[in-house]
Amino acid sequence: SPAPEAQVLLEGLKCRNLPAAEREARMQAKALREIGKLERSVPWLSSIANIETLLGLLGTVMGMIRSFISLRLSGVSDPAVLAGGIAEALVTTAAGLLVAIPSLAAHHVFTQIIDRTTARVEVAATDFQSFLARRRGMA
Repeated sequence: SPAPEAQVLLEGLKCRNLPAAEREARMQAKALREIGKLERSVPWLSSIANIETLLGLLGTVMGMIRSFISLRLSGVSDPAVLAGGIAEALVTTAAGLLVAIPSLAAHHVFTQIIDRTTARVEVAATDFQSFLARRRGMA
């Protein structure tokens, strides 16, 4: 099975005749590699969420600046002159949030999956080590 727990247990089986400390170190190294594979892309989701939020905010500020420049250049106190810039500000804010919210939600979901997988790997490795210790105690 390609599951991280199975890979760690397979590593333990391969080195079952080694001293417990060395076997444990090898299993731990394998666990770190397996969990690392799961974690490698997750930080990007958080980065995308943060960057998109900031880009939306930047668009808001740029749209508002555009509105006030248009108002100043027109010399008119007509609120309709502000409409284009305000619309731009709202569209960029919405676009940023439309990307940021799902990215942040996915980041949290994947982080929880990785945390649960890590816990299962630790339990499986500990149970395996205990099994071998009991077995050797019976021999």
